[in-house]
Amino acid sequence: MINYLIKKYIKNADDIQNESVRFAYGKLTSIIGIIANLLLFILKLTIGFMTNSISIMSDGFNNLSDLMTCLVTVLGYRIASKPADKEHPFGHGRVEYVVSFVIAVVIFSVSFELIKQGIHQVIEPNSIIFRPVLMVILVLSIGVKLWISYVNRTIGKKIDNLAMIATAQDARNDAWSTLITIVAMLLSQLKTTFPFDGVATLVIACFILKSGYELIKEIIDRLIGK
Repeated sequence: MINYLIKKYIKNADDIQNESVRFAYGKLTSIIGIIANLLLFILKLTIGFMTNSISIMSDGFNNLSDLMTCLVTVLGYRIASKPADKEHPFGHGRVEYVVSFVIAVVIFSVSFELIKQGIHQVIEPNSIIFRPVLMVILVLSIGVKLWISYVNRTIGKKIDNLAMIATAQDARNDAWSTLITIVAMLLSQLKTTFPFDGVATLVIACFILKSGYELIKEIIDRLIGK
């Protein structure tokens, strides 16, 4: 599937040192991310309202942040693909680091908001409405996220692009987040007052926070030449 998309949409795909080719790779992965995350956001927000689950809605807003990240990323790739000029004699390649930093900031922002929502849900838990069909949709969304992760990791390693590798990590964390949400929904059907939905939201936030930290660390390591 990846090879088909590369062959169809990227000219001179093997010339990965060419900035226009790198931009084409970035544009491809970003468009895939924008379409997939928009659909996932709409689906999860709808399911969250239908089930009264804060963790599912939080997971949906996490997909929305991924969508915005894709928009920022494709803009960064466009700038990075510009040739060297008088003011930037070494080109614009380091814009990729700036893009990665923006991704990290978005990741941190989402995680802190989820922590706040999770604490509120633990203190004042909502009554969760369980719908098996909707759970099946969430399971399918995990497959979508794992595919996005695979695409970004494969292409990111191929062209040695930190932003794509970071996006792959974030997508994999999203898959884990959705799995945790599903487990919380199932456990919420037990006859107990334990706030599974709130705890799941906090666990999701910790996953996201960890990925943001790892991305910042990778950016710093590359900048100092580690």
